[in-house]
Parts: sequence; C-alpha cells; structure tokens
Amino acid sequence: MLKAEDAFPLPEPLSARHKDSFAYTTMKDRQPVILTKVIDYLFRERKEIAEVYGDDVLEDLKAINELLAQLRYELMTDKPLSPLNESELPDVHDWNHSLEEARFDCAAKHEDCSWFTAPWLLVECYLYRRIKDAFLKGSGTGKLKHFDFFADQKKSSLLDSLSSVRILGNFLLDKLSHLQPGNPDASKTLFFHMVELSLWGNKCDLCISGGNPNAHTSDPLADLDVFRQNILSDHLDDIWSFVKSSMSLGPAEICFIADNAGFELFSDLALADFCVSIGFASKVVFHVKSFPWFVSDTVESDVEFLLKVLEEEGLCSLALRWKSYFETERWSIESDHFWTLSEPFPNMKKIRPLLYERLSRFRLLVVKGDLNYRKLLSDLNWEHHTSFELALRQFHPCALVTLRTMKSDMVAGLRPSVGKNAHTIDPNWMITGKYGLVQFSGRKDTESKCSV
Repeated sequence: MLKAEDAFPLPEPLSARHKDSFAYTTMKDRQPVILTKVIDYLFRERKEIAEVYGDDVLEDLKAINELLAQLRYELMTDKPLSPLNESELPDVHDWNHSLEEARFDCAAKHEDCSWFTAPWLLVECYLYRRIKDAFLKGSGTGKLKHFDFFADQKKSSLLDSLSSVRILGNFLLDKLSHLQPGNPDASKTLFFHMVELSLWGNKCDLCISGGNPNAHTSDPLADLDVFRQNILSDHLDDIWSFVKSSMSLGPAEICFIADNAGFELFSDLALADFCVSIGFASKVVFHVKSFPWFVSDTVESDVEFLLKVLEEEGLCSLALRWKSYFETERWSIESDHFWTLSEPFPNMKKIRPLLYERLSRFRLLVVKGDLNYRKLLSDLNWEHHTSFELALRQFHPCALVTLRTMKSDMVAGLRPSVGKNAHTIDPNWMITGKYGLVQFSGRKDTESKCSV
C-alpha cells in the first residue's frame, strides 16, 4: 500500500477483521443480503427473463445462481479469496495482481487472505467482480453475460423519485432562462445550490440500504436549508473562486466520476448543465461503470433510461436539451475498467497511466459518492483532522471536487472539533448518509513530496 512518494507512515486500511467496525457489519450482514436478493431475483423473474432472451437462458440462470450460491457460501464462511481465471474482461491481470499483493500482506501477519482479513475496499469490490464473473461463466448461451441484474431496482428508484425530479427539473429550466451572461457573480448563489443538490442526491444509494428502496421523495429545494448545517467540510467558496477565475480563461472540459443512477444521476446532469450554461464548461464527460456495480452505480443504459423517463413524465424540454448535448458531443459518456478495480486512485498513474493522462486534460474533476471517496483517499483509517491534501497522496491529475454523503467510517479534512461534535449528536454519524462533504483541491500534478 505504501508508495515510494509517500514521505510518511500510512494508517492501516479499513478491514472487516475488526468486529466493532462498519466494515465487519457490512461484510457479515449487508453484502450477504444483497447477494441473496440477486439470487432470489433471478429465480423469481426467470420466466420474464426467458420471455425476453429465449427459453434457453433458463439453464443459464440455473448455472449463474449455483455460482452465486457458492460465492455467498465463501463469503459467509470467510474462505480465502481465489484468483479470477476468466479472460473476457481486460481487468483480470490487474485484479489478480491486487489479490496477490493482499495475500502477501496477510501472510506477513500469518493470516489467510480471506473476506474478513483482507482490506475492506478489496473484498467489497471483489464481491461485485465475482458476481459479474458468475454471469460470464454461467451464461452458456452468452445471452446473459452483460445482463444488468440491478436494473429493475435502479429503475424503480428513479420512478419513485419522480416528484423530486420534476421539482428540480422545473427549477433548473426556470433559472437557466434567467441567467445573466457575462456576469458570473450573479450565478454564485445558484451555483452553490446546484452543487448542494448534487451532494444530497448521493443519499439515494441502494447499496447502503441493502438493496431496499431508497428513493428521493421530498422537495430537494426545501431540503437545502435543512441539510446545509450537516455539511461537515465545506469548500464551496474555494470551488467558486476556482470556477470564476477559470471562466476568464475560456470554457474547458470537466469530468464527473459518477456514482448512483436515479435521482443522483439526475442532479449530476443538472449541475453539469448549469456549468455549461454559465460558460464554465464547453464539454462534460461522465465516467460510468462498465458493468453492474454496488447495486445502484450508473452504467450507460441508466443514462438512456433517465432521458426516456424525463421525456415521458413532463420534462420533455429538458430531455431534448440533454439529448442534444449528447448528440452534439458537448456531453459524452466514457468508462474504464479502473473504476471496477479495488485500487485506490493514487495508484492510477501506475496502473492506468492513459486514464490518468486523460483526466489531466480536464479543468475540473467532480468525484461523486462514498465508494469513490474511499478510493480517492485510499480507504485508510485517517485521523479525521488529517488534511484533505495529504490524504490524497499526490493524486492531482487536475483540480478536483468531491461530493459525498458519509456512509462509511473513513474521512479526512475535518476541523479538529467537528467529528467530536457530530459524534456527540449521533454516534453513527459517519455511516448514516446524514452528513455531507464538499471538499476541493486546486492542485495539479506535482513532483513535490508530502511531508508531515
């Protein structure tokens, strides 16, 4: 885990070996439930799936569920992690390298490299990669290799959030029609609101709810005043200063590392539209996952479904507006297998140098959500008051913003008293999604070393 450029001892990675940790609870309780729901869904919906793909996939579904049941057994009995041995995806070498490193680290502690001894980030990501592996191996017909087994849950979450979507969509259209070109200061307050809306959209996470419904049903605009006091690290002024100064240089490309589909994706697109409309961004790239991941993470088909729903549910003008952005390539969707590895972002430059180079061409990177935050800060047990810059461990392809509601017990960049005060109010403050972070780093790749 320690990189040559780290000039200080690193904290330990979060791990389920500690029975009083959120990682332990997640791997013991929540992830087996999610896996069981996938198995139950495939069995319950087998006839409907066969109607779409053909009766011959019934044998595929049986084989896939047998593999998933075996995976659940391995997880619940804390078996050693096995290497991947299929080669259809380009990530197998990287995954097996990560597993080998983890085995080496566990061996140094005289432990097997298992679900409850290896780093939490590794085993949690490995679970979803193994689910994908079951579909690749179990689909003898090949028809279900790329089946999105979380699609129905994501679609239901969006449809259950329609009242909030309409409120935010109509608000956005109204505000865009009254923008004052050439007067960025007039957009400052509205920019803050759009960033906050994107932040709180991250509360809609089907993984943290164990796959149970978790839609946005309240008025997102009314929520802002209520939730603002729950932003524990607020760099909005720094972000606006960067945006305003950047606008004097002319429009540029920005990038969103997307998290959840549904209402959060909608709020991200709304923020992206605002950035385009005020002249900050000429192009926006959305990086999404290449296969189903952590229940509600965005894949490309989720974007297509969102636009379809907007067109059918009273926001046709917004749907057409956003479709035109994609058609004219002002907006685009990209993916990379790095996002479905377990590797922390600071390792990107070594593992996926072309992706790091691609990100370095953006003026701003918007990193969404809890898992991306964990990867951004290497999922280490940082002291809460550790500076955000230090915890980034030299990951500076370009200026970056992270918008995250807290759903795991890892954070950096807080003032010394903030965590203590939040714990007094709610001992579970780090894992409920009630509290949020808006953090910013304006640095771009540097060879200088961190020091403490």
